[in-house]
Amino acid sequence: MLASFLVPKSIVGVRRSLMMSREVGERISTELPWVAAMAHETAMAGCAHTWAHSKSELKRACALLTGLAIMTTPGRGEEQGRKYVAFNGLVQLPFLETAPETATGTTFLELIPASRSWSLYRVNGKPEVLHSQRGLEGLICTVLGLRDVLFKK
Repeated sequence: MLASFLVPKSIVGVRRSLMMSREVGERISTELPWVAAMAHETAMAGCAHTWAHSKSELKRACALLTGLAIMTTPGRGEEQGRKYVAFNGLVQLPFLETAPETATGTTFLELIPASRSWSLYRVNGKPEVLHSQRGLEGLICTVLGLRDVLFKK
């Protein structure tokens, strides 16, 4: 997740699954070794540790998104990361192409890169914005809103 935000789109491309292809990973390792090292270090620390101890908003955002990905992407283990549509199509990020069928009442979380804001919206014929906010706080609020919709809390 971290490398996907740090690497130029011309290298990282667009994918449907959580994991990058091996070719993209190899290219990042050779062309941007500092990104590969940072992503590996963050992954080895784990989401809980990163969330609790990192001062980097990007690393904390990636930890939160990774937890959401695990909760929403079908499957388990490597098949979850490679075979299924990331976030079951409910989260829209610049490096993911996950457009699901938009059933009436479906709620989505989206990063709007131009404004660096996170938006939670529902599609009922036309989009209805439920929440929109910038930064890590915006991501936290929209993830909690999506969680409430998905798990009916």
